[in-house]
Amino acid sequence: MPIAPTDAERIYLDAACVRALFEGKTVHLSSEGRHYGSEYYKSGDRSVWVATDQPCRPGVWYYQTPNICFQYDDDGPHCWRVFQRGEGLFAESTDGF
Repeated sequence: MPIAPTDAERIYLDAACVRALFEGKTVHLSSEGRHYGSEYYKSGDRSVWVATDQPCRPGVWYYQTPNICFQYDDDGPHCWRVFQRGEGLFAESTDGF
């Protein structure tokens, strides 16, 4: 039986990998099993964030090693470390979320 990888075995995604995986797709985000929002990745490093019961927020994303940061018209940046661990993809806020 394989052993689950530790945090030290995280594989961080760079901008090219994020584009390849997410462009043209919607990523649904949850914490502790509860949905809290969705991000649609448009071409040109643009995105649209929709939090549960909130209006759409258009923005842009950019890579700032090792973080993916989002800047929306009304606020930001909001930065995340996006990583693969085992067969799953995870995002961890640089603000501790």
